[in-house]
Amino acid sequence: MSQFETPSTCAPPVPETLEACGVPAPVLEDLLLKHLHLPGMATIEQLASQIRLPCTLIEALAQSLSSSEYAVLDSATQRVAMTVAGRRRACDAFGVSRYLGPAPVSQTHYQDQCRAQRWDGAGITADDLQAALSGVSLTDETCSELQLAIALGGSMLLTGRSGNGKSLVADRLGQMLVQSSEEIYVPYAIWLTDGILRIFDPQVHHPVDESDPAGECDARWRRIRRPVIKTSYELTRQTFDVTGLSNETWLAPFHVRANGGMLIVDDLGRQPVPLVDLLNRWQNALEFQTDQVTLPTGRRLNLPVDAWIVFVVGDDAPALPAPARRRIRSNVELPDPDRERFSTLLLEQGRRSRIEVDEAGVEELFTHCYSPQNPPKCSDPENLLQTVESLCRIQKETVRARADLLLAAARRLGLDQGRRAA
Repeated sequence: MSQFETPSTCAPPVPETLEACGVPAPVLEDLLLKHLHLPGMATIEQLASQIRLPCTLIEALAQSLSSSEYAVLDSATQRVAMTVAGRRRACDAFGVSRYLGPAPVSQTHYQDQCRAQRWDGAGITADDLQAALSGVSLTDETCSELQLAIALGGSMLLTGRSGNGKSLVADRLGQMLVQSSEEIYVPYAIWLTDGILRIFDPQVHHPVDESDPAGECDARWRRIRRPVIKTSYELTRQTFDVTGLSNETWLAPFHVRANGGMLIVDDLGRQPVPLVDLLNRWQNALEFQTDQVTLPTGRRLNLPVDAWIVFVVGDDAPALPAPARRRIRSNVELPDPDRERFSTLLLEQGRRSRIEVDEAGVEELFTHCYSPQNPPKCSDPENLLQTVESLCRIQKETVRARADLLLAAARRLGLDQGRRAA
């Protein structure tokens, strides 16, 4: 699973009674009838596989439905068949919710599990962080700040000029989270008094167990790698609410599906809604690890938000409101590279690109392009060498980053504009 030593997350226990499921028995009966609606008949074992409850509990539900004449249970063959009354009840149940899948878990069980498997950065060392950021040049001070931010967890503000690698660092931290920590458990759905809310999303939740686990834990939960969800310009106030899907089922919002993992909010401040309005939606999540979401019925519901939230903010974004900034636990800035670090980045990029770099070119760049008012960015070396390569190919000469070609590339990229303006 990982080369790091991490504690294992406690698996939800298999329910031994209907009461232990945490969901009212009539809700489970309705779900069983909906599963019977199309075939009309199924075995206890087949229903147990679909509803993901033990056979003993499925049999108990079938006996209850049989006593109420909604179904007929053949004890000899362990087959359950619908009656006319049962079909009518199934149609009524579909009218309330078209959800057809594994049995849901209770909201309380979901909240408890989220709390138990919250990621706290345990076991992540400076060496682990350095390995995760391989190929990303950061100062020792920045690495120390990132290490502290990981230990603090909760939320982090990642700032710096565009081009200094904020999004890349956030993505690498997400990869580290997935590779360096234990798996967690996510339910297929949770039961609400007015509907069923899907939590498991195969687009972001990647299972590591078999599709039909053999009784090791409650089969209504899937063992997954910690999720990493990234959102950017598409973020609006409406995306925080429950989504009504085409088949009239509900899907939890993105920040709830990120529970137990990482949520990256990239380019914060460039969304179509005002930054203040957007951050106001985050206040409860940042301070209390919970959020009040709106259901399609209009009811407001509190759900846990137990993800490590990383806000990526550019230097051109509006200033963050003080209340939001206070609630963000750590702030890490990716600084502009100085002359020495820029030279190192340029030479390293040359080695990766197999392009010989004239070290005198650094002096030319700082003489004619860069200045304290117009500093370089970490992305400049890659862009410069790509442009140099294009210039050499156009001129049909050996690709080599001579000082004059580096200067010509910088001017083509507009890297000297700040110097000229000064």
